[in-house]
Amino acid sequence: MTNTAKQQIIFFVGPDKTGKTNIAKAVSASSGVPYFKASSEHASFMNKRDLFINQLRYADMRVFDLIKQTGLSVIFDRGYPCEYVYAAVTGRQTDLEMLRLEDDSYASIDAKIVFCYRSSYDNLCDDIDPTIDSKKLQELSDRYCEFIDKFTHCKVMKLCVDDENLSEQSDRVLAFMSLTTENHDNSLVPKRKLVNIIEDGSATTFIYKNFELQSCDIIS
Repeated sequence: MTNTAKQQIIFFVGPDKTGKTNIAKAVSASSGVPYFKASSEHASFMNKRDLFINQLRYADMRVFDLIKQTGLSVIFDRGYPCEYVYAAVTGRQTDLEMLRLEDDSYASIDAKIVFCYRSSYDNLCDDIDPTIDSKKLQELSDRYCEFIDKFTHCKVMKLCVDDENLSEQSDRVLAFMSLTTENHDNSLVPKRKLVNIIEDGSATTFIYKNFELQSCDIIS
């Protein structure tokens, strides 16, 4: 794996149907940075939406404190930027003061945000809530742009996923994370390149070529 001494905190955000999870897992497998997604997300979104504001107020800063004190690296599949966006689009209560504190805190340790988006959401709908149709997905995307342009102090990468090229998308994020190596012509290339993906039911296997060792790593 391509490990780095520098702490890496990455938030993958964006509307549903943008491939966030696959990209985040591919980057995690390549970089060695652990991947995290809240296991309660689906149930909370559908049935207990007040949990989001409670988590923001009483849990999120404890997570930040843990990360800052221990120097842990982590790739988040969704995170506090999503609270800003979904609260605005769905009309549920949030706490902008806590969001401001959390964003400033993560910016202070050089956390980064990868915003995955499409140029069009025509004929798409949210996996969790089918009432979030193509129009709502576009509204979510627009709100993420608002968050990026007017709210966050973190570094942001806008990643268009129209090409559906997971290998290329993963490479671009690794470069954004500065997990690259210098080529003979002084260009920057990822230290490992995704060369194949094998889907087997619920399991996904990523196969990477290691440029430095000229070998292949298989990561499930």
